[in-house]
Amino acid sequence: MANPIKIIKNGIINENPTFVQVIGMCPTLAVTSSAINGIGMGLSTTAVLIFANLFISLLRKVIPDTVRIPCFIVVIATFVTIIEFLLKAYLPALNASLGLYIPLIVVNCLILARAEAFASKNGPVASAFDGIGMGLGFTIALGCLGLVREFIGSGTLFDVTVLPEAFPRTLLFVMAPGGFFTLAILMAILNISNILPENVKVGAKGMQQFFVKYMSFPLMITVGIGTNLSDYAKVFTNPAYILIIAATVIGAMIGTFVVGKLFHFYPVEGMLTAGLCMANGGGSGDVQCLGAAHRMELMSYAQISSRIGGAIMLVVASFF
Repeated sequence: MANPIKIIKNGIINENPTFVQVIGMCPTLAVTSSAINGIGMGLSTTAVLIFANLFISLLRKVIPDTVRIPCFIVVIATFVTIIEFLLKAYLPALNASLGLYIPLIVVNCLILARAEAFASKNGPVASAFDGIGMGLGFTIALGCLGLVREFIGSGTLFDVTVLPEAFPRTLLFVMAPGGFFTLAILMAILNISNILPENVKVGAKGMQQFFVKYMSFPLMITVGIGTNLSDYAKVFTNPAYILIIAATVIGAMIGTFVVGKLFHFYPVEGMLTAGLCMANGGGSGDVQCLGAAHRMELMSYAQISSRIGGAIMLVVASFF
């Protein structure tokens, strides 16, 4: 059996579900508006992980390979139901706050992934420790997100006021966009600090290259099908809209081109990502701009401009 300490460390650091594997994003972004909610969801998921891994490992030689996934889901659903009943009985306030996301633990890809990748191939003790490690890693990540969002958005920590009333609250952080913004910042910090293993970075780069090479054309088709031409017709028949669009696009292009040259960046690529991708229609707009420019490999930078840049603008605007 592998070293239990090594297995736990692997789940907390090397293969952290949130910051390294980037799985289980639905509860990660939805329930971390406060530290208590984040830790509560993390511990609930940890309990399910431990017992699901343990029982799936014990049954791994009995479960037929052809129906293993449905069997895994039945085992997971059993423990989720038990956890939900316990929360309703002993922590009703937390259960009400987490709401639908407790039963949705059943379909959390983290739990099914550990059942398939680890518990079905290893002994019960190692599988239980894997559940502990992955669960603690998930809990720590959700707790960190919840602490940051609650502190900046509400001025509290664990529902205790820590910032004076005169200090402005940035409510964006306790809303849905704040989850994306906080997660992106924390992941960027981890990346800069070289905590993320090199093989994870290489794998992420390979995944990006795969999508750029094979998924760009289907994405462009999808965006085209979803485009409502009547909306464009309304815009381009109104001279005021045309003037606003032209001023925004030209201003963004010139500004980012000049700043790119000033800081010795690639000016054209800077103009595309920081300029045009800031002034378009979000994710689909990024696909349109980068696809037309044959620069789909810049999608990660475009997302920084679209998501984080947009969030920064909302944060700044909230002070006025």
